Amino acid sequence: LRRQSDVRAGSDGVFAGALHPDQQPPRLRPGLLQLGKSAGESALALCANPDASAVAGASPFTTPGGNEISSIFLVPKPITQDNLNEVIDAGWTDQATLCQGVTAGSVAACP
Repeated sequence: LRRQSDVRAGSDGVFAGALHPDQQPPRLRPGLLQLGKSAGESALALCANPDASAVAGASPFTTPGGNEISSIFLVPKPITQDNLNEVIDAGWTDQATLCQGVTAGSVAACP
């Protein structure tokens, strides 16, 4: 069983990109909690039944080498000005760091 995400870039520059609407919204990799939960659930399911294709949420995926495997795709979440509070609530950063250099009140997360 292989974990996949359609994210090609890391989380560098996430906060700056989210605060500047003229840039494409950044996407974060699925959080470690989501990844850990999914991996744990998959491990328990595989203990009960070693057929990876039977794991809830698994779908077939063909690798570039032509091998078919079972994968669970975790969806990244766009970070925008509208949900910056989620970044703070998740503990990825604090408000002071997030709002550094941002005009107070110009973004809801930066009063």
